[in-house]
Amino acid sequence: MYHSFMPVSTEFVHKAVMIGDEVAEGFGDWIVCGQQAGAMKHVHNLMCEDVRVRHRWHLVNCGLFGSTSEDWLPDLAPTYRVPWTRVPRLGVGHNFFDKMFGEKSGIVRDAEIVIVCVGRNDEKAAHLKGRYDRSVDNIKKIATTLRDMGKIVLLCTIPLPADSTHVMWLPNRTRNDMLRAFVKEQEYEQQRDMDDNEKDDEQRRRKRIDERTKAFNDVSAAPKGRIVMGADLGHFGFTHPDLLSADGHHFNSKGYKQFGQELYRDKLALEAVKVEFRTWKKVAVRKAATKKSNDDDDDKKE
Repeated sequence: MYHSFMPVSTEFVHKAVMIGDEVAEGFGDWIVCGQQAGAMKHVHNLMCEDVRVRHRWHLVNCGLFGSTSEDWLPDLAPTYRVPWTRVPRLGVGHNFFDKMFGEKSGIVRDAEIVIVCVGRNDEKAAHLKGRYDRSVDNIKKIATTLRDMGKIVLLCTIPLPADSTHVMWLPNRTRNDMLRAFVKEQEYEQQRDMDDNEKDDEQRRRKRIDERTKAFNDVSAAPKGRIVMGADLGHFGFTHPDLLSADGHHFNSKGYKQFGQELYRDKLALEAVKVEFRTWKKVAVRKAATKKSNDDDDDKKE
């Protein structure tokens, strides 16, 4: 679910959003009126109990039932959809990305963290059935575009049916293997940019250290986005019958609770603390600059 009146992110108020299909939306979960469905509900509870998180966070569920990876592609021209429902028709492109992150009307454009959980319905769409490379390329484009916008992207794998003989089990497992390889490659590239190269001579090594130190101290610079692994929903642990609803495909309340716990404790908590640290650093630099200015004024008066 999403709202057009979401509060704007500030220095001490942040936003994390989950986009994708019905798994992101929380289909199969048990809720009460006014409550958010899915993993984000449990992430909120865990974040409230976490003493490391000091700022206020808005956790937004923007999943849309039945959507495919192609429906979330950036710069996708909108096509016809039934005006009285928000449920998309499988295989028809919809401009959901622009609605959420567009420059003019993006509802959650100011979110610092984005969890991507999409691809489960690709095998149902006629033009994506059996096209593993096309599905994964779509998800890669979504993730890299968000990263280039300065977002921290947590990419989740695709849940698998409990029955390994199901028609969607092998295709989505293949997609998951490709997604894991992509995230591993991204994490390696990002780590390589941070590490010193032992083959560099001393002068080049010191220059790289100085550049990184300057970038670290520059609080005015835009945050650099990155892609990391979110919850590995394709792991066999998420196919246990106790975690699935009656249809054997979607999570139940217990499954979404485990989803939220793995997502938060393994990744989201650390990324939230990093976002808050950047704010504390800005405040410290600003206070130091103000103190220095006041000291200079006092010296002039003397």
